[in-house]
Amino acid sequence: TETFTEFGDTLAAEYRALGFTILLGPQMDLITEPRWSRVTGAITEDYQMNADMANAYVSAMQTTDEKIEDYGLDEGWGAESVSAIAKHWPSGGNGENGYDAHKDVGKFGVYPGDGFEAAAESFAGGAGLDPEDNSTSATAAGIMPYYTISTDQDPSGQNVGNGFSEYLVTDLLRGDYNYDGVVCTDWKITGTDGTDSQPNTSWGLESGKGYTTAYRFYQVIKAGCDQIGGSGSLTDLKAGYEIMAYGSEEFGVVGVGEEAATER
Repeated sequence: TETFTEFGDTLAAEYRALGFTILLGPQMDLITEPRWSRVTGAITEDYQMNADMANAYVSAMQTTDEKIEDYGLDEGWGAESVSAIAKHWPSGGNGENGYDAHKDVGKFGVYPGDGFEAAAESFAGGAGLDPEDNSTSATAAGIMPYYTISTDQDPSGQNVGNGFSEYLVTDLLRGDYNYDGVVCTDWKITGTDGTDSQPNTSWGLESGKGYTTAYRFYQVIKAGCDQIGGSGSLTDLKAGYEIMAYGSEEFGVVGVGEEAATER
């Protein structure tokens, strides 16, 4: 962990020197599928080592160690901190047959040997969600769910991409792990019905199944995400809000009302 702490400290200093205050990382996916194309960006296949190394990195990036006169902090969040968005919840690197989730063939995340809980625990340790760390500078300021459908993990039976999953974001991450930071979706999962330059990664809610961009925005909001990565469409966001507030006969959604939708 000393190496990862030193690396995190150094990287934070470099980012701050360039004027950056947030990192879209680290990538703390378990390397449980060696054929996956992104293993070079991850740390290890060992569950505990992954948690320890990743959290050393996150803590070093986000913690200001030295007292700064203008801020009066001895340790914790401060002028030398760089916020981390830990990815990818609840672990990527488990695409079926080693395929990547940017493509349709890799949209299913599978957990042989009932490995889902262990993968989630490893990620939680790396992101600083243990009770003694939670809400400190050892806890990642943001968390990004992966594109994959965590297949057959939702007790309700719903199989959708992790960023659309109320079970994974609200029930598990927010509820069981008590996470109160920012949840940012992976890039462009809401899509734009095929008109965008990047192919849709709206797994489970694809346009070909009759789902619209507005509905996907609604589902992201409902799931409990705070930011929609790679999309700046206020028109679609408003349309998603309206589905939440007023409902949709087309999709069988009962509206929760303006007050509840606005609060969300």
